[in-house]
Amino acid sequence: MNSIKSYLRNVYIIFLSAVSALFFLGGCATQKEKTEIPLLKEKPVASEEPQKAMTTYTIMKGDTLWRISKNYGVSVESIVAANQIKDIRDLKIGQKITIPSNNVSYTYSNPTVSAMPSQNRVVSSKGFIWPVKGDIVSHFNQTRNGKKFMGISIQPHSRQEIVAAKKGTVEAVSGSDNNFYVVVIKHDGEVRTLYGVHCIPIVSEGNYIEQGQTIATFDPLTKESSTKEIHFKIYVKDKPVNPVSYLP
Repeated sequence: MNSIKSYLRNVYIIFLSAVSALFFLGGCATQKEKTEIPLLKEKPVASEEPQKAMTTYTIMKGDTLWRISKNYGVSVESIVAANQIKDIRDLKIGQKITIPSNNVSYTYSNPTVSAMPSQNRVVSSKGFIWPVKGDIVSHFNQTRNGKKFMGISIQPHSRQEIVAAKKGTVEAVSGSDNNFYVVVIKHDGEVRTLYGVHCIPIVSEGNYIEQGQTIATFDPLTKESSTKEIHFKIYVKDKPVNPVSYLP
C-alpha cells in the first residue's frame, strides 16, 4: 500500500514539474514576441525617411504647375527652380519633373509668396477680384506714349503673384523676348480679362482657372519697379470697359 502511495506521489510530482516547465517556456515565448513587435514596426518608418527629400512626377494631360504645387504643398517657384524650367508653357505630356520637399528651399533671389485663396479676397458685385493688390498708376482712357490706354496699370505691392480676377478658361498666352507676357482669360457672358506683365506664366491655353488662382509669377530677374506694372484690361463683348467699375 505504501509503495502504491509512493508511486502515485512521484507521478504527481513529475506531472507538476512538466506543467511548470511548459508554462515557463510558454511565458518566455510570449515575452519574446512582445520584444519583436516594436522592431517590426520601426523598419517601415526608417525606410520612408529618405523618400521625403524629393519625388519624381510625370506630367499628364491638363496639368499645370499651379495644380501640381497645390497637390504636393510646394510652391511653384520651388518646382521651377528645382527643375530649371525656363518656359512653363513648354511642359510636355510624359515629361518627368522633380518635386522638392516642402522642407527644402528652392527659391530665387527675390522669392514671392503664394497668393491668398479667393475666399480671403473681396469680391465685387460684378464678381471680380483684384489681380494683385497695389496702386493704380495709369487710369482707363489715359494717354500713354501718344495712345489712349484702354485699361489700368497697377503697381503691385511686394511679394505677390498675379491671380485670375474671375474664373474662366485661358484663351491665349503670348510673350516676347523680354519676358513680357499677355494672358487672356475668357469668362462667362462674353467677358475677357487681359493681364500684361513681365512675368513667368504658369498656365497654358485651354486651362480652366478658378478665381484667385495664380496665373503668373513675377520674373525674378526684373529689378525695375516700372517693369513690374500690370496692365489689366476687361473686355465685354469685345469692347474695352473701365476695370475700376468692375473691381471691388
